[in-house]
Amino acid sequence: MKSSVKIRSILAAFKGDKEIELYCDPSNPDKTDSGVAVDTYKKIMDWESVSEDGVFKDVVVDDRVVGFIYTIPGRLVSFGVNPNYRVKTVLKQVFESVVDTVGPEFECSMWSRNERGIKWLQRCGMSVVYSDEEITNLIYKECR
Repeated sequence: MKSSVKIRSILAAFKGDKEIELYCDPSNPDKTDSGVAVDTYKKIMDWESVSEDGVFKDVVVDDRVVGFIYTIPGRLVSFGVNPNYRVKTVLKQVFESVVDTVGPEFECSMWSRNERGIKWLQRCGMSVVYSDEEITNLIYKECR
């Protein structure tokens, strides 16, 4: 495999998320935390098949993997942080890692039902540029 994508990091991100079924791909039949992790892994692998420049990074807190980010040039493709670590300091580090990896301008598409993720991205400075019932597109442009 050309990728450093790790299913264990994705599993760690969603483990114990009792609300994940509210925010995940509505077409995924297995809306458990592990089912969403496997679905996310498969989708990232689909991105890997079309982009050779994908970057997968673990989110690590106190030597423990608690999540992941996956980017391609110009796009935050996927991310997740374990519910026990969704605190201001960790989430700030996660977004800083995204910017360090993908650069000062990038896009992200989210399921519109994932209001939790969209609101977090907006708090980080991303702006909604398009939204319908299914998909919300956001853009980030770092102020200089």
